[in-house]
Amino acid sequence: MKSVAIVGAALLMASPAWCQAYQLDERGLNVAPEHWPEWGFPPGSLDFSDEGVRPVFVREQVNAVLDASAFTYGDGVQGGIRNAGTDLVGAANILDGREDTFWEPDLADPLDKWWVEIDLGRLVWAQKVVVKFAVEGQGDPFLQFKVLTANGDPAFLQSKSFSYLPAGHSEGLNKSQRVYEFELQPTREVDPGLTGRLIQFLQVVATASDLGQAEQISAARWNSLPEEERGDVLYFFAADRPSNVRGH
Repeated sequence: MKSVAIVGAALLMASPAWCQAYQLDERGLNVAPEHWPEWGFPPGSLDFSDEGVRPVFVREQVNAVLDASAFTYGDGVQGGIRNAGTDLVGAANILDGREDTFWEPDLADPLDKWWVEIDLGRLVWAQKVVVKFAVEGQGDPFLQFKVLTANGDPAFLQSKSFSYLPAGHSEGLNKSQRVYEFELQPTREVDPGLTGRLIQFLQVVATASDLGQAEQISAARWNSLPEEERGDVLYFFAADRPSNVRGH
């Protein structure tokens, strides 16, 4: 019913650590090749050789989701689906890059369970997030949803949850749009003209559903239905005259 894809350009840079990453001698600060491995940098972002150290080349418009499971960090934590409120097993379909597989929330689960969390396995500088829903005939898009990103900072001291920041959301009530693109903006002050955001974690969260509601029907048709099939009556007020819409 649902599938998600992320497109991002990773710009990974090294930041020297201030212990064991250099040597002080009578000439001043000395940085030698043996100090390089002690620098703090995202795994896989630097290339060490006899010629020196250089950043690993990263193609523009790389889909950082597709190879998330190839990255590990910490105590062997592997990138991929970090968690999901519903259909945790099926959530892996989001990462395979195929158009004929998808993640489908269990309709028996409440709306607050309709979310999925992706771990990219490494920090990336992402330019945008692309959310793709299943093609027509295979499922419906979320009526409303939002996208959140995190770089791994804890929500608060000693918290196991991350500090997630808004990245985008759908507008209005969506019945037909299948692809959304959200351009990412930095979350802190950066050089002028620099766009994108440093992220490792991503959440897609449904915020509204029309489950339990169907098409608008006339009062006569509603009255002709058996009581157990009538469903709810939704009342709307326009100007000074109330009207109602019945659904089943």
